[in-house]
Amino acid sequence: LALAGVRRRSYARQAALISFSVATTASVLGLGCDAPTALAALLGDTLVSPERPTWPSSAPDRTSLAAAHLVRSEWLLRRLLRPVVDLSLLDDSRAQQVRTYLLAAARDPRALALLLARRVVELRASARFPKARQLALALEALQVLAPVAHSLQLGGELGELESASLRLLFPGSFASVAEWLDETWREADAALEEAADELRAALKRALPAGVAVLTACRKKGLVSVFRKLLKQQRDSAHAPVAGAGAGAGAGA
Repeated sequence: LALAGVRRRSYARQAALISFSVATTASVLGLGCDAPTALAALLGDTLVSPERPTWPSSAPDRTSLAAAHLVRSEWLLRRLLRPVVDLSLLDDSRAQQVRTYLLAAARDPRALALLLARRVVELRASARFPKARQLALALEALQVLAPVAHSLQLGGELGELESASLRLLFPGSFASVAEWLDETWREADAALEEAADELRAALKRALPAGVAVLTACRKKGLVSVFRKLLKQQRDSAHAPVAGAGAGAGAGA
């Protein structure tokens, strides 16, 4: 490895940076990214400055040039997210604006994939960060980066963005729902298959002969169930109280 940028740091810092770079590279490769993206993930954190990479040096090959370009592109995307560390700036409306801006600013989707992979690795190691940093990372991932991953059709591969974020933001509730689901879904497979069989039989009776219908069923995952519960709680909290109004206020 060309570790010119790491040599100036302590041994512990060097080891942490190399470990982080390797983990990010593994995440990027898991997404099916190309060689320049993997190289950018591997060497991006060894640079003295992302603005002026210490590599490639003289007569670089095309892969190194592409990787250096991705390092700078991903660094610029991280700079765009820097002002969003304030948790109050990530309500639904503002988060939508940040997502739109981030997607518009990313001229190369590989830079976005690199950023998403980096955040997954940071969330895995978030226990080492101060609590405020953990919450900021989790809210940013939940409100901004997870929807961006879905828009890039990487939601399945980067589902950890949502699950790790929810676990950090709602540790007690997330664990309780996980335990409840584990108990509730024990018989779910058999119940779903039974319901599917009943549906197929009903469709066969109702449809003309020769008409084929494909049916499928699945259990909802933990993240999907938890987000639905959050939405229900938020909707109920904002629902108007029956009988509320001027008259009710005066009577009270």
